[in-house]
This record gives sequence, structure tokens and C-alpha cells, in this order.
Amino acid sequence: STRKESSAASDVYKRQTCGFRGSLSIATADFSPDAGLAGFPLRLPITDAEWRAALKDEDLGLAFLHEGIPLPYERDDDVAQGEVVDAVTPAVWLRLPDFEANAVLEIEVELQADLDAPAAADVWSPSVIGVWHFSDEPTGQDGAPVRNSVRVGDAGMTQGDMQPEQRVPAAHGYGLSFDGVDDMVIAESSFQGQLDSYSASFWARYDLSLIHI
Repeated sequence: STRKESSAASDVYKRQTCGFRGSLSIATADFSPDAGLAGFPLRLPITDAEWRAALKDEDLGLAFLHEGIPLPYERDDDVAQGEVVDAVTPAVWLRLPDFEANAVLEIEVELQADLDAPAAADVWSPSVIGVWHFSDEPTGQDGAPVRNSVRVGDAGMTQGDMQPEQRVPAAHGYGLSFDGVDDMVIAESSFQGQLDSYSASFWARYDLSLIHI
């Protein structure tokens, strides 16, 4: 089963902050106008300068709550690796509570000391068997791991001697730049051979000048 995802534009929610506590009003009609959804992971960019600066403090943990109940989330690549930089907008994948059509979700956000992040796998539906963000930095040698957020043991492996500078800012977080010759990521996942069928989705940006028909 393919993973479900959405890129949240800056106008999907409004943030009201006070210190290191804030709130998000998420208008679900902006990305699901006709129906409610269950277990939907929404990508939320963190654009507020104060919050971006606070995320650099490794002693502070992030929490999202709906009606007092913590919500699972996964910090996106650059935040997870402690690299809150100007070139890339940090973000989180947030598993929303189940909602009906046209619901407005009120989410509380907090930065707390010594708060551990939830397991990334909890963000994704049990039917999702792999989420590779392609945000890991290649080492210049084949076999560098590309982490799988759902199954730690099913990491991808780079091929083609991909170099550290091939980890580049992308439309969302970081991505990998492939040379179109021998660069690839191989995912020899445990699910292969166990399913009759499965689907996959990905985001890609290509250079038209390099395409020859």
C-alpha cells in the first residue's frame, strides 16, 4: 500500500505563539474537501523564526496535542539531524486525529525540556511498509544507508559512489541528486516476495535539458 501524505502550504494553518507554546488551526477542507480521513500524515513546515531557533536546542523536545492527547510525529530530515539551516525549512510529518469532512482541528504545540520524540513509525499507517525520505548524506562509497522511517532494518543503500554534496535542498527538506548514469538507491526490503502486489509513490524533479528523446 502506498503511503499517504500531503504538503501543507503556509496558509493551511494559523499559528499563535507565546514563548514555546503555540496552537495550530488546521482547516482540513484545504486538503480533503469531500471526506474525513483516519490516520492521515500531514507535513507541516516550521517557518516561524523563533521556533526554528528553539529547535536548535537539543535539550528541548517537541510535542503536538489534540484535546490533551499527544499526536505521533516525525521530524523531517534536517530537524532530525540537528541541521536547522536557512537554506531548508524544517518540518514535521504529523499524524492527524481522525476527522470528519470540513473539520477544523485545534492542535497545541509545545517545546519541553528532555522530551523524547515519538517513534517515527507511529506516524504511518500499518499498511505502509516503507518511507524513505532520501535525506541522508551519502558517504562517497556504495552501501551508505538511506533510512526507512517505518522499518529500521529495511534501509536503502546508495550505489554509484554518491558523494556528500549530492544531498541537496529540495522542495521539502533535503533530497538526493542522481547523476542519471549509475546513481541509485537500492531497497532490498523484507516485504519483497511476501506480497502479491504493492504500490509506490515518489517525488522527483528532473532537468529537461538532460533528457534526450
